[in-house]
Amino acid sequence: MAVSLVAIASNDQVTSVGYDDGDPVDTLYTSSGGVTQINSITVTNTSSSALWMAFWILPSSIAASTVPPSWTQQIPAGDSGLSLDSTAIISGLLGQIIPTGGTLACAAGVTNVGYVTASGIKVT
Repeated sequence: MAVSLVAIASNDQVTSVGYDDGDPVDTLYTSSGGVTQINSITVTNTSSSALWMAFWILPSSIAASTVPPSWTQQIPAGDSGLSLDSTAIISGLLGQIIPTGGTLACAAGVTNVGYVTASGIKVT
């Protein structure tokens, strides 16, 4: 058994609006060749309005539109007039496992203002 650090998302801009219906979603990561544990995950909101985000941890061949989100969270507003962004830890996904062949997907209530950064470990 080998364990390696992996970048799950690196400031990935969320472009799918659908929030919690799962259609459409942005696929952030696919866990190939082993399972991946999420060790850190944050969302930065560049808008002056609060942002709702939904996340799905999906087994292989399961569509987000067929299951409820694994976690939803409101990301506080930034102060765009002062160029201050708001970053929130997505606490409900910490320690969660993405199965082999599975994906981490997300959607937002508004497009192009949420940025996801996440890392973890892969066990192969």
